[in-house]
Amino acid sequence: MSGLPHILRGLSFAALAVLALSACENRNRGVSPVGQGLYFPSGITLDPRVPDDVQARWLFVLNGNSDLVYNAGSIVPLDLVKFFDAWMIDADACFAGDAEGCKVGTGLVGEGGTGPTVGDVGATLTADVPCRRNSYKPQVVECEDTLFVEEDAAVQVGSFGTSLRGWTREVVTEPQSEGRLFAAVRGDPSITFVELSGDPQDVPTIDCGQGPDSGLYDPRRCAGDHKLTFLRNDPDSARIASEPSNILARSGSPYVLVTHATRSALTLIDMDGQYDRRDKSSKDGEPAIVQMQSFFEFAGAQGGGWGLAERPCTPGNAPTLQTGPGQDGEPQQCRRPMIYAGFRTAFYVARSIITETDPLRDTIDLAWVLEARNGLRDVQIPAAMEALAAASGADEEAALRTQLDGLIALRDFYTSLLGDTSGPEVSFDQQCLLASEIAGDALNDDDTSKPSTAGAFLCDARVYNAGLFRAAAFDTGATSGVLLGDMAFSRDGNRLFVVQTNPGGLAFIDTSLDSQGRPRDQPAGLIELCAQPTGMQVFYDGESEYAAITCYQPQEVFIVDLGGVRVIANISVGNGPHPMAIDPARNLMYVANTLDKTVSVVDLSPRRATRFVEIARIGRQVPYNR
Repeated sequence: MSGLPHILRGLSFAALAVLALSACENRNRGVSPVGQGLYFPSGITLDPRVPDDVQARWLFVLNGNSDLVYNAGSIVPLDLVKFFDAWMIDADACFAGDAEGCKVGTGLVGEGGTGPTVGDVGATLTADVPCRRNSYKPQVVECEDTLFVEEDAAVQVGSFGTSLRGWTREVVTEPQSEGRLFAAVRGDPSITFVELSGDPQDVPTIDCGQGPDSGLYDPRRCAGDHKLTFLRNDPDSARIASEPSNILARSGSPYVLVTHATRSALTLIDMDGQYDRRDKSSKDGEPAIVQMQSFFEFAGAQGGGWGLAERPCTPGNAPTLQTGPGQDGEPQQCRRPMIYAGFRTAFYVARSIITETDPLRDTIDLAWVLEARNGLRDVQIPAAMEALAAASGADEEAALRTQLDGLIALRDFYTSLLGDTSGPEVSFDQQCLLASEIAGDALNDDDTSKPSTAGAFLCDARVYNAGLFRAAAFDTGATSGVLLGDMAFSRDGNRLFVVQTNPGGLAFIDTSLDSQGRPRDQPAGLIELCAQPTGMQVFYDGESEYAAITCYQPQEVFIVDLGGVRVIANISVGNGPHPMAIDPARNLMYVANTLDKTVSVVDLSPRRATRFVEIARIGRQVPYNR
């Protein structure tokens, strides 16, 4: 003990052991990503609380932490207003249509320049001069990403995130205070969701179960019910499949779908939650995985899934599969979402529908219940008891005993309904059944005589497969490699566009309706693209529809005119581009460069000279050697 520092000499061996364990625990926590800005960005989305025609302040980025330098991935909010003001002469004027305002600042007014100061190639970046010219492309402005991240609002998730999507309960027509983000996480297989609140022009409040009471050593880490990991949020139930890859989340719809790159599962999340086991007339409001269906199977072999797209549905252009019964029982168009899901390793797309039966709310006439109860009590039950007493054999006695028990149960049920004497009628909700209450086609329910059980339905929404079709127009006969990537519909729903990764191309499918209201789903052509295209975003400029497609290895984005189905531009961006976000209010596109620490900003405006050109980057292009 004499060699120990004086402060430790009085400690017991037990106390020393505790210190040693604590030191080991601290060492094993790894390096925190706090303050690191962007690192392998793998998902990107604008603030979902803001409608398309309003300039969003916040761009949310999912950091994948793909080299595992840090102990977590993260979701960080980037301040776009601050970013554009840091290098544009007048961002407000620029996005209002004044091309002069879009130009790069040349120095502070009064010092011989105009607008903010932007450094030359290689300049040291500071809070006062956060942007400079890119060394490889001097026409591109690059800015220090950490100066635009609202670090106090950032949260941490598992590593190897693959997709980030925004969602709101209703379709957004004006800015609102609440919304959600969904992140697919591969390293800790789960779908993590975060809740956004507050004025969308202020720093967002982000809640994902993080904090000092989360039970985790890092108070920024998302935890608890915000990590959707198990079927029905039950730790004893099935776990989500590995490799969650792509998310389809549509504002206004309670259904969120997830594909898995190397597993056949299609995961369905219900944002309204699940029916309670005690009260099955309403949902609990807690987001839950309600189905994990083996979906991507072909010729007896299981594959993986990737692309997801919902066919737009409008009156007069609604497939028969999207027609379902309304509240009054009459057929209603666009009742069911129609989803197209692409295989990851086969040239096929599966069509499906999501459907859910509404509980039947009705009333019972208590006068009728009283009459039925009295008939059971005074006539049917006494007669059954007399017949049972006169039974001549064991089989007859058993049958009559079962009949008598059923009549008594029905009498007791009617008596319980009569306990409500507040009016001439009593209301009830049709019961729904949990999967655990059904074995095959048999109903595990004692109370089949209940009015609410008669005609009972399966709880929760379900995905139903409606067949496959071949998506590619040609192939090279390759039997291995990634084949299909993202997919998207045209605005009218009459064409589906599918990114074909190997060989690189864009397939377009005729999804118009035939005379019987069924989508034709016939391949209509394929145009050649770059090597290994993966991601796609479809956008509209007021006159024409386009697809932006990221080319991972060549570090390019191809722009395809979907009217003539032809490539009209290819744009050089950062290293490993994949996910994109379209900013309609500013006529811009943000491209996350997943092998870099940057987000490229591409101009889409037909009224600016820089259309289909990378104009700026959030983050510095430097050798990735962290």
